[in-house]
Amino acid sequence: SPTPRPTRCLYVSGARRCVNAPAASPPEATAEPELCTFVDAILAANSNQAVGACPPGTSHDIIYLVEDITLSAPLPLINGAITVEGNGHTISGDDRFRVFVVSGSTLTLRNLTLTRGRSTEDGGAIMVQDSGQLVVENVTFHNNSSERGGGALATRGGDAKMSISNSVFHDNSAGAGGGAIIVNGGEAAISGSEFRDNEAAYHAGALEGLSGTVDVRNSTFHGNEAPTAAGILVSGATMTMTHLTLVDNLAGGGEADGIFKRGGFARLRNSIVVGSGGAFNCTGGLDESRGNFSADGSCSPLPGGDPLLAAVAGSPGYFPLLDGSPAVDAADPDLCLETDQVGKARPLGGGCDIGAFESATAAPAEVAPASQQQVGCALSDQILAANTNTAVGGCPAGTSHDIISLTEDITLSEPLPLIKGTITIEGNGHTISGSNRFPIFSIIGGKFTIRDLTLTAGYSEQDGGAILAQGAELIIENATFTNNRSEKGGGAISTLPNNISLTISDSQFIGNSSGSGGGAVLAYTGTTTITGSAFVDNEAERFGGGVEAFVGTVRISNSTFAGNRAGRAGAIMVSGAATTLTHLTLVDNMSYSGEGDGIHKRSGVVYLRNSIVAGDGNGLECTGGLDESAGNLSEDGSCALLPGGDPLLGDMTGSPGYFPLLDGSPAVDAADSQFCLELDQAGNARPLGGGCDIGAFESATAGPAAPTPVPTECTLSNQILSANTNTAVGGCPAGTSHDIITLSEDVTLSEPLPAINGTITIEGNGHSISGDNQFQIFVVAGRKLTINNLTLTRGRAKGAGGAIVVRNNAELVVNNSVFEGNSIGSVDIGENRFTGGYGGALGTQRFSGRISVNDSVFKGNEAEFGGGAIYVNGGTANINGSAFISNRGSGFGGAIEITGGRMTIENSTFQRNSSSNGGAISISRGALTMTHLTLLANSSSYGEGAAIRQWDGSAVLRNSVVVGRGRSRLQDCYGNVDVSRGNFSQDGTCGSLTAEDPMLGEMTGAPGYFPPLDGSPLVDAADAAFCLATDQAGKPRPIGGGCDIGASEYGEASTMQLASVAASADPPTCRVTTTHVLNFRDGPAGNRIGLVPANATLTASARESSWFKVDYRGVSGWISADYVTTAGVCG
Repeated sequence: SPTPRPTRCLYVSGARRCVNAPAASPPEATAEPELCTFVDAILAANSNQAVGACPPGTSHDIIYLVEDITLSAPLPLINGAITVEGNGHTISGDDRFRVFVVSGSTLTLRNLTLTRGRSTEDGGAIMVQDSGQLVVENVTFHNNSSERGGGALATRGGDAKMSISNSVFHDNSAGAGGGAIIVNGGEAAISGSEFRDNEAAYHAGALEGLSGTVDVRNSTFHGNEAPTAAGILVSGATMTMTHLTLVDNLAGGGEADGIFKRGGFARLRNSIVVGSGGAFNCTGGLDESRGNFSADGSCSPLPGGDPLLAAVAGSPGYFPLLDGSPAVDAADPDLCLETDQVGKARPLGGGCDIGAFESATAAPAEVAPASQQQVGCALSDQILAANTNTAVGGCPAGTSHDIISLTEDITLSEPLPLIKGTITIEGNGHTISGSNRFPIFSIIGGKFTIRDLTLTAGYSEQDGGAILAQGAELIIENATFTNNRSEKGGGAISTLPNNISLTISDSQFIGNSSGSGGGAVLAYTGTTTITGSAFVDNEAERFGGGVEAFVGTVRISNSTFAGNRAGRAGAIMVSGAATTLTHLTLVDNMSYSGEGDGIHKRSGVVYLRNSIVAGDGNGLECTGGLDESAGNLSEDGSCALLPGGDPLLGDMTGSPGYFPLLDGSPAVDAADSQFCLELDQAGNARPLGGGCDIGAFESATAGPAAPTPVPTECTLSNQILSANTNTAVGGCPAGTSHDIITLSEDVTLSEPLPAINGTITIEGNGHSISGDNQFQIFVVAGRKLTINNLTLTRGRAKGAGGAIVVRNNAELVVNNSVFEGNSIGSVDIGENRFTGGYGGALGTQRFSGRISVNDSVFKGNEAEFGGGAIYVNGGTANINGSAFISNRGSGFGGAIEITGGRMTIENSTFQRNSSSNGGAISISRGALTMTHLTLLANSSSYGEGAAIRQWDGSAVLRNSVVVGRGRSRLQDCYGNVDVSRGNFSQDGTCGSLTAEDPMLGEMTGAPGYFPPLDGSPLVDAADAAFCLATDQAGKPRPIGGGCDIGASEYGEASTMQLASVAASADPPTCRVTTTHVLNFRDGPAGNRIGLVPANATLTASARESSWFKVDYRGVSGWISADYVTTAGVCG
């Protein structure tokens, strides 16, 4: 259309105007022009009144730019008819402001760059709303962003209109959909433009049609990214796409590298769509597809392979066609546009070319003469004939249901076409190999059945190493999947959204692997049913070594899982699906994290029924919480009410493999009859004998276990179970909301204790629990565990926490206890890879809870990697009044390693701990505050901190003494301690106060500490701002002229002789020293509020009968007068 003739023009150089001009060309500037700002020019055009130095606007105003503009405030709303002639200049939003809002009028932009526009809503550079109209010609949009939709442009409202031509959109981003543009109402017409390297956080890397009408033609989309719909998303609009080229866009979530129709109406015509090799080119079902070239056939009736495109050229960029390109002369002539992206006439040559560019030189692809055309009926052609119901190659036309019967093994040299029709492949025992290069089958719609077939060496850079299915019905019977691999989910099979139905029966999955979830199968959505199958030695790097149930409904029955491995959930991961598991046998599966060797529920629902779960001893068999557990046999009790011990299984046999039951197996006749299935995995009838057997196999010969008499004693294991479940277990009464277990003897474990997921306090009374160098002692999976006056020794595990592991948001409180001789090993995950080995005594996994350790001793514990005594990777941990002696971590932190969360350590002693790095303490992430510590003779063999190593995170060290082993001459502190106040450091690396000898006495007390000697430079030398109220032994601080550096305060608190007072009188001064660990109560014989350790010296402020009132750690309370010694006259 002709350019409107202006009656007034403004020549804007950030601040100039001009006189009347008769044409659209820029006029000559007058001498000494007055100041007319860009903002005032817009306001004048909007109001048709003079603003600032700008003359009144007219019905249509043209603003010419002669220099770049960077906004320092938002521009006014555009509500007058304005044209901005950019003359190649740039307007920047400075990453703070959206550039234009058009409402109720027309804005035309030409020859301009808009950059760094930013909005917290839609439209990073421009929002067109209400009845606003935007015309964009030869404009570049780059590096604009919105927190919602449309990184560069957005429409809102049914009357909004947008016309874009010959423009470039690159490196724009959106926090939701439409990395470059989102159309949410009205009309949008786009032509002759390029969209490259735009990105959206959720969907539509370049363009989203949410509502309204969108027409896109002669445009190129390349290098755009989003999890879903990397190029274009049609989510509710009516969109027509003609002569487009979409190349190398990437859907990170695996759905639609090119175009995804989620709603609305989508027409694709004469377009080239080639993805990045991961997801389908088009998904969701196009309403019209004519004359298109699609590399994988998802946007066209036939797959096209390589379109033979040259490198991108021109601006706006396009991809020229090379000689032999199958796109040359191949478009639908009825839909051929008059010109191409660069304005050349169409058609040139024998016909119209597919894509945005019409080639004047490229020769069309050669057609093989009839004598050279394939006579046989290859598998690829059989699939195409079945899809299209037409003859292809040597294959007759397909029908409504086509059966392909294999007569030989097949090794793929190129991908097979998509499955779109109703097809059954009878394998007849043959094999199809993907050559470790290609996925074998991709199904989009239709119904696909395979029988008696082996699929091996399939490979996908995305989901589904052997099979990827979307919006289809997939049936697998008597098939074998071996050594398939996906870099994302589903090493063998993956489903994608849109009404998928997957049924697997009598099949086996062996040695498949995935880079994310579902080593064998990722059930992403829809309904998945698996029965009579075996999953053996599959591996997922993250979730579900055998199966990940993501969303939808998943039912697995009469199946065996053995030797599968994953980061979490060795066999089955439930990530959100409603999952029913019945008559399964899960044996020797492994979770590298220790979370669910068999089953882990992250979210969703899990019903586990009549199943055997036996782990490899690395972690709990079931974690995350089962919604129903009925008739199960669980070796460690985490999948059933009681630990079941050894299930007594024979060697794996049969195909698909299963484990027969041996005589005396506790699984024989022991299933819950209401969930007994009619058949077992091998097809045997159930039940046989006295009842239905637990597990995948029903035995006709194995005798049941001898009846176990109902236990009359209340074992520690049963006490924990009753506390967890609030039901009576064995000889133990039902638990309550808070259960106290009191030990009366030492305990040596012969099997693992149940995980703790109730609120439990264990009163040790000086006794010990030994893991016998075979078992982890406590797994705190939920709620709260408190242990008092207990020794934990010889705990042994792999992963984290030799004696105790704390997971999730659980809480652990340790008072006056000893951890000695516990150890943690790493987990061998194959191919010289190892994980774990953290926290010789106490460790955390995926931790967000709280740990409190008071007045305790950690001695001689060892970790194969980090944290010889304690390892913390999240949450909050507080350590007070404790001693760490001769612990060892092979890698980092001889006593403590922190890699996340927040930790405080106060009034504690570290002696002779050792590691490669950080002899006593190592921090690599998180926040660590250390106050009044004594670190003596710790060592680092590698050299990064004989006492403390800080690699990352925040470390604060206050009022502490740090002395390394003199013979090693290593730095006491390595790295940058963020705050160092009031410290003594023998070599000066941990603080400013240095001396050859801190003058400490021999270790004394329990927990042990080193008292300063007469003349010690530590005495009265601490920073008073960080002086704690007491020292490690409970003595008040300060004593003397100031607070002492280190864990122990020099000298005794001053006392004075008191006159004898009668009972119930308040003694003016009295010192008491505890001879035992004493309950700390809120009144004489009142409620317990804590514990006071043995050998604590405290000031008594009152006495009543058999009670003293004392202050301990800043809290007033009462202790028994029967277990103290007194100093002074205490009545």
